[in-house]
Amino acid sequence: MEKLEFILGVNEDLSKFYEIWVKDPLFRKSYKLLKGLHLRCCSLWDALMIGVCQQNASFKQGWKMLAMLHKVLGRRIEVEDWGYTIIPPSPLDVFNAKESQLKTCSLGYRANTIKHIAKYFIDGMICNENALRYNEGDLIRIKGVGSYTARLALVLSARKYDLPPIDRWLKRIISEVYGVKESEVEAVWRNIWGEWSGLAAVLATIILDAEPLSRALTRIRKGITYPLLSDNFMTPLTLWKFI
Repeated sequence: MEKLEFILGVNEDLSKFYEIWVKDPLFRKSYKLLKGLHLRCCSLWDALMIGVCQQNASFKQGWKMLAMLHKVLGRRIEVEDWGYTIIPPSPLDVFNAKESQLKTCSLGYRANTIKHIAKYFIDGMICNENALRYNEGDLIRIKGVGSYTARLALVLSARKYDLPPIDRWLKRIISEVYGVKESEVEAVWRNIWGEWSGLAAVLATIILDAEPLSRALTRIRKGITYPLLSDNFMTPLTLWKFI
C-alpha cells in the first residue's frame, strides 16, 4: 500500500507549491483547474525511456517513439472481458532487440542510448528498487544521458523536484515570461520554485498543452496559460486517448 501511495502521490503535500503557483505569472491562470493534480510515478527504467524519447523531439514525436517501443518490443497480454494491454519492454528486451526492430520505432540516435541504459540495468549498475538512492550524477554517467534526461527521470520515478529538467522549449519560455537571458533561466527558475523546480518544469508542459514552441509563445502572449482540454489533439492530459 505504501508503494502504491507513493506512485499515485496521494499523500504528497503540495501546499508550499500552491503558494507559489497561485501568484506566478505563467501558472496562476491554471491554478483552479489543476489544483489537486499529482504526477503518477513510474519505474526508473520507464522514466529514463521517457526522457530519452523526449530528447530533441516534440511532445508528440517523443510519445510516439515510446508507444512504438512498447508495441514492437513489449508483451501483449489479454485481459478477460476487456481486451488486451501491453507490458512495456524490460531492459533485457531492449538490449536483445534487433537493429531492424529499433529502426521501426524511429528512435534515430536514441536507439544507442537506450541500449546503453539497458546494459546499466542488466549489469546491476542501476536498478528500479528505491530510485530515491540515485542523483543526477549517477545517471549522467550513462552514455547519451544528459542533465535534462536524468532530471526528468528523477522527477518521474522518485519525485525529486529540486533540479528542473530544462530543455530548449522551456528555456525559451522562461526567458519570455520572466524577461531574463537564456543563460540565466535555470537560476531564475530555481529562485522562484526552490525545491519544487522539477515539478514546476513538468507542469509547464501541462498548462501549455506541450504545444510546439512558436504556438506556446503565442498562447503566452494571448494569456492562454491553462490547458484547453481538447479531444482534437494530443496533450499531456489527453495522451491516454491517443497512445
